[in-house]
Amino acid sequence: MGNIIRTVDISAFSTGSYGLSFDGRNIFMTDFADNVIDVCNRDGKLIRSVDLSAISTNMLGIYVLANYIYIVDHIAKTISKLNSSYKLIRTIDISAFTSIATGLAFDGKYFWLADQTNNDIYMLDFDGTLLKTIDFSGIGTNPAGIVFDGNSLWVLNYTNQIIYKIDKSGEVLSSIDISAADATPRGLTFDGKYLWANGRTTQILTQIAI
Repeated sequence: MGNIIRTVDISAFSTGSYGLSFDGRNIFMTDFADNVIDVCNRDGKLIRSVDLSAISTNMLGIYVLANYIYIVDHIAKTISKLNSSYKLIRTIDISAFTSIATGLAFDGKYFWLADQTNNDIYMLDFDGTLLKTIDFSGIGTNPAGIVFDGNSLWVLNYTNQIIYKIDKSGEVLSSIDISAADATPRGLTFDGKYLWANGRTTQILTQIAI
């Protein structure tokens, strides 16, 4: 478990990648340095880059769900819902409970949101209503990327570069140390077989066997 399969260089187009999501075919990532969403394949070939500076200038987390894209703005403390043409449909206020919201995941019914400053994981409905809080401080600090694999949540702690597999109550089931591959991982996604992480300053994608 936890074998690093490979790293993929994305420095040709990415300068500050953070959030990651997989739509069943390609990887979507936020780039908070350029205020864009970059879409690439799993070999790091850029397919498109979309400027979202008119909607958000502080994008971190991202999740692609069916024909919609959800992005987390950690300064505005919002989740923006976009259609497949990247047009804003709705803005969800999460300011009542977040400080610096980072990663966003979906388990088929609810969203899961990581907050690196509060060291919490939040379960939300589609309206942004807070349903549950998992205290991450007993596990690590600075949770960033988060993804659901169909059974469990995986949470990336960027301080020690460890990915924790947890259940929905917050119990740690296992962990993967990726520090040898990337010193600055932030986002996390799952393609149905492998985890993928991205490096904020290293500008690489890391493919991880679980």
